[in-house]
Amino acid sequence: MSLFLFAALAAIQTPPIVEEVPEEIVVIGHRIRNIRASTRTNRKTGEKTCRIRRSSGDKAFDRIFCDIMLDCAKTATKIEEMTGCVRAGQPIMAQRMAASRPPPVR
Repeated sequence: MSLFLFAALAAIQTPPIVEEVPEEIVVIGHRIRNIRASTRTNRKTGEKTCRIRRSSGDKAFDRIFCDIMLDCAKTATKIEEMTGCVRAGQPIMAQRMAASRPPPVR
């Protein structure tokens, strides 16, 4: 009987473990694809500014995106570095977006 039970348990296939990606990250990924922004440094003052060339359609997201870009501009000197830094900042964007939105009504 125990051999039968062992065979039955061995036959049960467990589904692969899939790490669920928070919905905010997916939405942010789509918005990042649509947004176009650049940073500039004022040569006289050293002040960095962010300019949105094409909006994501959400002003709060655009503002948060610029904040992340300005943080990245402190260390990134190449486009690839900036892209990697902004992508690494996606969880921070999700947290800030969640904090800026009112809680859902139930």
